[in-house]
Amino acid sequence: MKITFFKSEWDVYTPADMMIDMDWDSVANILTSVIEVLNKEDTEMYNLWEFKTTADGEIHRCKDSCIALHGLVLDYDINLTLEQAIDRFESIECVIYTTFNHGKNGVDKFRVVLPFTQPLSVEDFTKKRASMIEHFVGADRASFSRSQAIFLHSGPDANNTFAVRMNGYVIDPTAFEDEEVIEYELNKPAITDTADATFQAAYKTAVITALAKCSGIRHMNSLSLAIILKSCGAKFADYRRIVAVAGAMDSCIHDHKNQTDTWAAVADDVKIKREKRDAFIIKFGGEPMVIKRTNVLESKINELKRKLKNEK
Repeated sequence: MKITFFKSEWDVYTPADMMIDMDWDSVANILTSVIEVLNKEDTEMYNLWEFKTTADGEIHRCKDSCIALHGLVLDYDINLTLEQAIDRFESIECVIYTTFNHGKNGVDKFRVVLPFTQPLSVEDFTKKRASMIEHFVGADRASFSRSQAIFLHSGPDANNTFAVRMNGYVIDPTAFEDEEVIEYELNKPAITDTADATFQAAYKTAVITALAKCSGIRHMNSLSLAIILKSCGAKFADYRRIVAVAGAMDSCIHDHKNQTDTWAAVADDVKIKREKRDAFIIKFGGEPMVIKRTNVLESKINELKRKLKNEK
């Protein structure tokens, strides 16, 4: 597996030979060895991304340089105790180690490092990221960032640190589900094929009503949900209301940060096909929306008739 070392969090460039191909045993030995320092910033850093090498023989730690991920480093601060983590990961191959501020205010702070059976390409990571977040509930969202550098195991007093290697099955990253995103278009005529304000309002209401009858929507489906809602002119408040009633209760789709990130990721002028919208609604137990509309030409003719009648 690939592991890349950095001297500090400001070290965005590092020599290519600092990206080393190691076996998991060697990596685990490094991660369980404590570095006693008075300042966290004096600790070297690492990550498990494989990077492109520049023409100058360096690695630029940035999103665009990432090629593949060789393992996950999960950061836990408040949502899981150390004891709970040991129970949760007891059957999985991993290393658990406390971080520099562990124990402050009585709070366990630690990381769980999980090697993969095979590297996960950056393209596949993007597709599976939502499923990973869903699976490892409580881990800091930064754990699922590209190019994030992580401090090695350290503390001001080695006697107050903890590290353990857990033996078990190695995680296959391909087992995580791909995020389901429905097809959409931008800057196309609306699927209602009319700009009639009355119809647009009725259409928006019908979409929201249909989605409110759904259930079990998870974070990996959240982007599709946002696309459907934005396509009918719904607002972020509508998205939050739908999540509250139709989101799976054990899903991190309810996390406010996840909601704001998902909503911001979708363009305001997104449009979808009717069959894609209805397929999503049916999948989560809702009924396809039914809405009657008056033909635009017919509406104009009727309006003209009324005017002529009034003039008489």
